[in-house]
Amino acid sequence: MKSLNDSLREEFYAIIKEKDSQERIKNYSLNESLIDKAFEKLIENKEIGIIEDDINDARSQFQNLIVNNLKSLDE
Repeated sequence: MKSLNDSLREEFYAIIKEKDSQERIKNYSLNESLIDKAFEKLIENKEIGIIEDDINDARSQFQNLIVNNLKSLDE
């Protein structure tokens, strides 16, 4: 069974690799590597437990926000 983090990663990277997302990254001169690293850092900090529950919840919400905003670019 996949963890929440695995599901978020899978969804995030699938969205990032879509043609429309790649075009937006290029059009806005975004650094894809930086986006990837920021997303992974959020998950890493959550996994190793260095943050408190409230911060953990906020980070999860932020991760979901990233994924949802990327999804909305396709609509």
